Amino acid sequence: MVLYLFGEHEDIIATVTEREGVTCTLDSATVTIKSVAGIVIRDDVACSVDDTTSPKEVWYHETFSTANGYVEDTEYVATFKTTLTRVGADYIPKPVVNFKVVAADDE
Repeated sequence: MVLYLFGEHEDIIATVTEREGVTCTLDSATVTIKSVAGIVIRDDVACSVDDTTSPKEVWYHETFSTANGYVEDTEYVATFKTTLTRVGADYIPKPVVNFKVVAADDE
């Protein structure tokens, strides 16, 4: 599980790995972030993609603050919905990142 400090600005990053011998183009991505209790922080928000890395990356730059709905010592799940093209067909893999926002003095 990834740990982020409350009050910090960080990227939540997920990767999309190509199978050996199969290449794809990462077209776009969105992210939905929820607490493990089901409280929605972000819902299908556009995020960044990097189609040049291997593995390919998707990320969302977030501020872990009360104003954005985060609570210290709480676990969250970020589900990225990526659209990619492979051999002329569109696929939508959904990489998931589990993370916890901790107080600055918990690290």
